[in-house]
Amino acid sequence: MPSKIKTSKMREYDANDCTIMINDKLMYGFSENSMFTVTDKTDANTYKIDPQGSATKSHNNKTMAGFTLPLDETSPCNAYLLDLFNKDEFFTVDIIDTTSHISCHYASIDKIPDKQGGAQAGDRNWPITMLNKEETSNMTYSD
Repeated sequence: MPSKIKTSKMREYDANDCTIMINDKLMYGFSENSMFTVTDKTDANTYKIDPQGSATKSHNNKTMAGFTLPLDETSPCNAYLLDLFNKDEFFTVDIIDTTSHISCHYASIDKIPDKQGGAQAGDRNWPITMLNKEETSNMTYSD
């Protein structure tokens, strides 16, 4: 029996379509297998239920996210990020890839990433906090 489920074509992903800008400066020289990770630090909603089952849903307007930028230790962008950390000022973040656009106007570096020596160049994983993060999709849904 043939399947009755019909799906649409999936979008093609290309890492070369990914652009990461910090304070309008292009980031490059990424870790071998990753370019970025963005993780929301707050839930969109909170819920409260009383003993009789009456529920309240509250929208959370806090849009904070963690952004990890893994760079090869030889990337010149490490020097720029270290300078931003030492200035202790907010900066902008703009991430555009095949599927989404993530941005914020207020970001800061939480700490200087670990560094180690070895037989090969290592990675520096920059931990960045994004305040008032916004995300929009670069895709459309079609039936």
